[in-house]
Amino acid sequence: MPAFKDTEMLIFPPAEMPGFPSVDSLTFPSSPVEIPAFLVSEMPDVPYPPSPPASAGSRSKSKRIITYLEAANSGNVMLCLPRGIRSRIYALLLADYPELRNIEVPETRDFAKTFPEFCHSLDMIYFDTCLLMIKSTTFTISSDSAIFNLMVFLDEFPGNKGYDSVQSLEFAGRTVSGTLEETALSLFEKGKFNSNATELLRRCPNVKEISLVISLDDLPWTFDHGGRTLNIVALTDKYDIASITALTKVEVITLSLKPFMALEKIVRTMEEERKTAQMWGWMGPGLDGFWGLKAWFEEQGLDQMRLIDVRCPSLDQLV
Repeated sequence: MPAFKDTEMLIFPPAEMPGFPSVDSLTFPSSPVEIPAFLVSEMPDVPYPPSPPASAGSRSKSKRIITYLEAANSGNVMLCLPRGIRSRIYALLLADYPELRNIEVPETRDFAKTFPEFCHSLDMIYFDTCLLMIKSTTFTISSDSAIFNLMVFLDEFPGNKGYDSVQSLEFAGRTVSGTLEETALSLFEKGKFNSNATELLRRCPNVKEISLVISLDDLPWTFDHGGRTLNIVALTDKYDIASITALTKVEVITLSLKPFMALEKIVRTMEEERKTAQMWGWMGPGLDGFWGLKAWFEEQGLDQMRLIDVRCPSLDQLV
């Protein structure tokens, strides 16, 4: 066989097929073509786990996996994305609605209808976005009727997911026509059965923050050596505030006073009385310790080997 040089010319007859150009010659390299290094990709050395034994069985198929085709047929291709990615998308959308960070629960109407329009596009999106909102919002409760309405909303989510997602609650109370009044403490008033507020807390095990807007008229007082403090025994006998510290995950309890026209004047007078009593050696707590209630909450937490951050108002906040 004759030796070849770098390339060799092969001669072909003119193409006879109509419609094709005439090819006179083709040139083939005699050695393999070298591929540039930047085009060469190496397979990563990934340590794959060994195959499971036959006795391991198959993964549970109880959880439905939505394919792209199913999502497209339902009208929303986002449903085929993993839940973690969908949650991040929902979080970015909900960031445009700062009013959802604090939701005042109404007594009768379905307040979920006020949620953004995209929440109601599909059932799956409704459940995903609502659970995300529940985790990041503070529900303000003003009455027993509002507690019932909130529980109706949370019951929509199966497996107690709605209650498990609640992390922040505020009990504020209300006044109707200047006569009927429901205060934050009255929602915890003890009776033959558990109060509605206690029952709500019992169903929400993951609550981390509790706020109480307390009416000054609900507080029982005692005078010890000339100083004014709360009668904690009388307070806990009447109101089930121990259900707050029974929450194993509570971290912050915020105490505030229900505002009214003469509140600042009354509290300032009480603080002056405390300073006068301190001149005679009395060292009781004042507004900064909410007259002893802060210490009681902290002691209840320490008894359960937990630290609870109890926050009280200042005179500047009452102005």
